Amino acid sequence: MQKIWCFIVIVFFGLLLTACESADKADREKEAKVDVAGYYEGAIEIPNQPLGIEVTLQKQDSELSGMMSIPVQGLLDYPLTTVKQDGEKAITFITKVQNHFISFEGEIEAEQITGTFKQNGQSFPFQLAKAKQTAEKDEEFLQVETAAGTLSAELLKPKGKEPYPVMLIIPGSGQTDRDGNTVGIAGKNNSLKLLAEGLADQGIATIRYDKRGVGKNSQAIIDERDIQFDQFVDDAAAFIDKLEADNRFTKIGVIGHSQGSLVGMLATLEKDMDVFISLAGFGSPSGEGIYDQLRAQSQLPKELLRESEAILQNLKEGKTVNEVRPELQPLLRPSV
Repeated sequence: MQKIWCFIVIVFFGLLLTACESADKADREKEAKVDVAGYYEGAIEIPNQPLGIEVTLQKQDSELSGMMSIPVQGLLDYPLTTVKQDGEKAITFITKVQNHFISFEGEIEAEQITGTFKQNGQSFPFQLAKAKQTAEKDEEFLQVETAAGTLSAELLKPKGKEPYPVMLIIPGSGQTDRDGNTVGIAGKNNSLKLLAEGLADQGIATIRYDKRGVGKNSQAIIDERDIQFDQFVDDAAAFIDKLEADNRFTKIGVIGHSQGSLVGMLATLEKDMDVFISLAGFGSPSGEGIYDQLRAQSQLPKELLRESEAILQNLKEGKTVNEVRPELQPLLRPSV
């Protein structure tokens, strides 16, 4: 009888231990699946100049994705290429901006992410805290479908009754948003937004769009090694077609700024436009225009100006240049 009781006691404690281990395992799995989805605000702690950042993390079918914004640099809703949650607390997100990888490696605790930001061999601490995202103002967007993804353009209408005349505003070169701000350049000029608002005051509607890889069109990015100038022209032409099919508009015109001027000229060659306006468009071959802009920069060393001239000449002759100094990479890197 004593043996039976000992056996029962052993079985009971065995079951109790198993139950405890199962509960611990469930708790660990629960901790490992902390929901990181949400909107976060914070800063990269660069000495003497903390850099404000915003990150939105999303989860769908156990897959994480996200977007990042650095408002002071004009980087808005830029897609993260990798978002990975490892174990209970570790999280990593990575993206590529202007051919440079940047990474955030951190830990999640109490709706906060803290860790290390890395770029070009430099590293700084960063901190993010979950926040309530400010609701966007009431904006209207038009969409067009292209072979390389959906593109959106913001429509700004004047007060009063439809129909209105409308202008398509095409941004200039670089990673430029619909407001006229360029990724990587500190501060916002909002030149194209101010232009649209001024036209609205005069009873003229406008649509303006972020270039591929920027803002609302972040997901429609094309690798810069593969993109051709014709793609910019096709994008503008698609929006012109959209306006022509919309009975809310009467006369249709195009405004192109800098590179956008040439894009607009080519996009309207076979269109019956009522007006075309060139803002700071090139009046000479683009290579000459780029060189003139570089020459006007007094702080550019002469050896870099000479190298730029040689590269532009090679490009004019249809040749590529694989060796480019780091200082000229933003403008003349081989991939562009």
